[in-house]
Amino acid sequence: MATRAGCASARAYLATLLSFTENSSAFVAPIAVFIYRNITINFKKSKVFPEYSFFCTPFEDVILNAMFRQLLFIGIGGGIGSMLRYLVQWSVSRHITMVFPMGTFLVNISGCFLIGLFYALASRNNMLNFEWRLFLITGLCGGYTTFSSFSYENIALLKNGHYLQFLLYTGLSIFAGLLCTIGGMAAGK
Repeated sequence: MATRAGCASARAYLATLLSFTENSSAFVAPIAVFIYRNITINFKKSKVFPEYSFFCTPFEDVILNAMFRQLLFIGIGGGIGSMLRYLVQWSVSRHITMVFPMGTFLVNISGCFLIGLFYALASRNNMLNFEWRLFLITGLCGGYTTFSSFSYENIALLKNGHYLQFLLYTGLSIFAGLLCTIGGMAAGK
């Protein structure tokens, strides 16, 4: 019975994926197809959960693949990281009003510290297994840090003629980011 439920979940996931590719932009659809192809190829090679093959085709077994599990860890971490980024930026912007983008600056600097800390913990006696590294480093820190926002805000500072703030923001972000990454790695040792 659980096997049939697993297949129903796989079918629902695949239907979502296929409708996503049909209704998405020309940029996003190839990415979804690429993910599908890699998951099914990896499934066929690894023969994960062979007991499910009686009820499911390899196409339907895509949700049971190890690659999907890895994508799930990254996606959950990325979602949490994105929400944390928004909350930090929102909180800072409510209390500090200035031309300098302090919220993004604090997110980037604290994200550098966190990624340094997580890398140190991962390398120290393997404290973080592969799934935790995907969740914390690729997912959480990837969703939390905001280099794209950093780039956009720098362009906005330049367009508005705030050249000193542009230089200060760029220089501090790079140097403080490097220092905080080193600090995070030291804290994790």
